Amino acid sequence: MPSTCNIQRGAAAPRAPYPLSNKVPIMTAALLKTLVPQVADRTGRVLHFLWSGWAGLAALCLLTALCQAGHEAYGPFILTSPLDTMRAIGTMAVDPAAWQIAQITFQRALAGFAMATGVGIAIGLTSGYSPATMRLASPLITVLLGLPPIA
Repeated sequence: MPSTCNIQRGAAAPRAPYPLSNKVPIMTAALLKTLVPQVADRTGRVLHFLWSGWAGLAALCLLTALCQAGHEAYGPFILTSPLDTMRAIGTMAVDPAAWQIAQITFQRALAGFAMATGVGIAIGLTSGYSPATMRLASPLITVLLGLPPIA
């Protein structure tokens, strides 16, 4: 009966690519040549990202210092101090009524955005299919493009 095994009698068994031990295989020069630049690039990107955070933090500190200087120059009636502002935010953060008001404000903003989007889509579709509607909507579009997005 023929054998299905490819190992001949007396021949050594095929070896695994790496010995079955806890030793890590030695990296070849080609692998190191490609791995080192990749690791250096990733490290550089992470360090650049972390360092860029300092610019934002410095801007916040400068804004806080300007607010404090304005408070000292004009008093609390015109501009409150940053410390008083942070205390008020902390007080409002633990007040359940403030969270309810914030939720209502968010719902109204979302409803306004949805209505504006719906009206814009409707006007856009009808203007695309009707040249007369496009002529009527053109001045409106010109005026609306001049408004700041926050409005």
